Amino acid sequence: MAVPTVLYGKQFEDNIQLAAQQLISKFREKCVVKTGVRGSSKAFGYIDKETARDKVGRMADTIYDDASANRVTAYLEFKYKALMMDIEDELQVIADPKSAYVTGSLASLRREIDSKFLNALRGTKYTGRNGTGTSALPAAQKIAAGAAGLTLNKLISTLELFNDNDVDEMDEKYIAMAPQQLSNLLNITEIKSSDYNTLKALVPGKVANFMGFNFTVSNLLTKVATTRYVMAWSKSGAGLALGQDIVGRVDEVQSKHYNWATYASMFIGATRIQDEKVVEISCTEV
Repeated sequence: MAVPTVLYGKQFEDNIQLAAQQLISKFREKCVVKTGVRGSSKAFGYIDKETARDKVGRMADTIYDDASANRVTAYLEFKYKALMMDIEDELQVIADPKSAYVTGSLASLRREIDSKFLNALRGTKYTGRNGTGTSALPAAQKIAAGAAGLTLNKLISTLELFNDNDVDEMDEKYIAMAPQQLSNLLNITEIKSSDYNTLKALVPGKVANFMGFNFTVSNLLTKVATTRYVMAWSKSGAGLALGQDIVGRVDEVQSKHYNWATYASMFIGATRIQDEKVVEISCTEV
């Protein structure tokens, strides 16, 4: 695999710059994370809301109920990225590109974590004791696009859905949006004006916190035609299972004339845990 000719360096170049790319996982810490998973799947359990009983009299017997227990399953997949640098190319590049190759390999897996997580939020959920049932995100948890992008009314409707579902106020809430939805928000008076908020929701080029949501910009959200699917969720509403966290190495490959090669891999899965804690917000992009 040849190094692109654009890397054949200038005399004073002391490192090879990575192309603009997302280098970290933006959503890994914004959900329930299970590490050290063994096997090809991991179950996440939760209990539905329960109703308290009345004590019917003095010395009355205690009545025990079965908990309304539920479980969903994340199926893990092995993902890897390997890059090789031919010895001839290395001799012609003034800078040492190995560190950039390692960073690029690791970054590809971190983006894969985010893609898998975002797809799990709105995709098929595997249910039942053995994880063989399937469930789609209910229509009641979806906000229609209309002809608009991400608007104040859509944010209000999203928050109302969380409140209608009794999602704990202390359960951290997040919204993943694409760059165009950030532009939508930066033009909302209630966000950019200090007359409407005192929490400094607007910071240069970002929306830090508004209406209890933490916002993250991602280019990995699904788009179909002109509709972008923005996702909102609470931390306990989604899960990430790690059978093997990201590991990487750099080696010389004897069979390839001792070319340097980078290798990074992971074994991961993701799932929506509770539908009531996830909202899909459809936004029109123009």
